[in-house]
Amino acid sequence: MTQCCIVVPQAHPGQSGFEQDTPIDDTAASQIASLFELSVDEVILNARHVAAWTGPNDDLFVWLQNHHGWKARGALAYLLSLRFALHHKAGQSPPPLGGG
Repeated sequence: MTQCCIVVPQAHPGQSGFEQDTPIDDTAASQIASLFELSVDEVILNARHVAAWTGPNDDLFVWLQNHHGWKARGALAYLLSLRFALHHKAGQSPPPLGGG
């Protein structure tokens, strides 16, 4: 498997453009951060990464596992939470679990 990297623009609270660049809403970011014991900034950066991902889903899943040091179940739950939040903010229904 090849390592895939993307550049994720980083904006921080207080910087111009932070809110516009946030791919998920604040409530979702806070809830996900609390559930997975991460900072809200980390969740937002990961949401940007997931939103911009163009490679195979398996590689994204493995990246999340390695990045956070999680077992498969934790990485899958986190990925599903991020994808649901991304689709919710965009006003779309989440894709079916089998793909999309």
